[in-house]
Amino acid sequence: MKDNQPLVSVIAVCFNQSRFVIECLESIRRQTYQNVELIIVDDCSQDDSVAVIRSWLDATQGTATFIAHTRNMGICKTFNEAVAHATGKYVSIIAADDLYLPDKTEVQVELFEKLPANVGVVYSDALQIDQDGTVLPRKFIEAHRELPIMPEGQIFPVLLKDNFIPAMTTLIRRQCFDTVGPYDETLLYEDFDMWLRISRQFCFSFSPKISAKYRILPTSMTRAVMEKNGWGALKSNFRIFEKCLQTSELTSEQRTYIGYRLRDIATRMYVEKCEGRNYYLWKLVRHSPRKYSLAIFLCSIASIPSQQFSRLLSWWESRHKKTT
Repeated sequence: MKDNQPLVSVIAVCFNQSRFVIECLESIRRQTYQNVELIIVDDCSQDDSVAVIRSWLDATQGTATFIAHTRNMGICKTFNEAVAHATGKYVSIIAADDLYLPDKTEVQVELFEKLPANVGVVYSDALQIDQDGTVLPRKFIEAHRELPIMPEGQIFPVLLKDNFIPAMTTLIRRQCFDTVGPYDETLLYEDFDMWLRISRQFCFSFSPKISAKYRILPTSMTRAVMEKNGWGALKSNFRIFEKCLQTSELTSEQRTYIGYRLRDIATRMYVEKCEGRNYYLWKLVRHSPRKYSLAIFLCSIASIPSQQFSRLLSWWESRHKKTT
């Protein structure tokens, strides 16, 4: 049976998740799909995650590639290392506090094998659970975006408005990474940028079968990285939208929208006195050479408080209305 099934590389990434990692690994081991290559990476956990994972591997006598970092590498570098080890036709990535439903891989591979080669990602919705595993009222997608139908095909225009894809539910064609390149290691988090890049080259397909459980935790891997790096999330957000401007196929409406997103992010940097904000405010001037961009950049350079800038902006807008 394995000989007739395409190999799927399942990547489980752990960071201080010893409480949940066994449940995650068991959800992978109990998949109804047989031909799975398991790659586990621990990104220098400070708890006993490494010991727990080694004990599980010994107890289950499972075959897996296990990489235990001796220093913290961050999400994107960790994912790139894991993907480099993946040899499957398809790749599936999960954080060690989330869970797969038993037929996740089987259902998605069966769907993928019927789809044309221009489809790069299959995704589904996910249940949301708390730290004790209790299912919460809202599913993942409705908690993040209000969508009348689940987007399929060329979904870049929809994704550009905001990420809605539950990363733990995806099955990715390995070829996507060869085409669009690795995760951007200058970013704090991995998924939004990667989905945008893949969606410019490949189509997405939605599977109506819920395939995973997403655990909401104050100590999740992404949340821990965000808290550790302070304003890094804002800088990553700016970088992601800035990269989108390099896309030659953007419509004028999309370029205008990206300009507004960059302005909002840069304004928040100014208001929150983000370290290095002047660099991003100058980038805003270059990408969106409007009076607002130049004004907020000059006010930041002059160390004018954001409250005073708001008053100056209100005064200028009221004066402008009177003269038009």
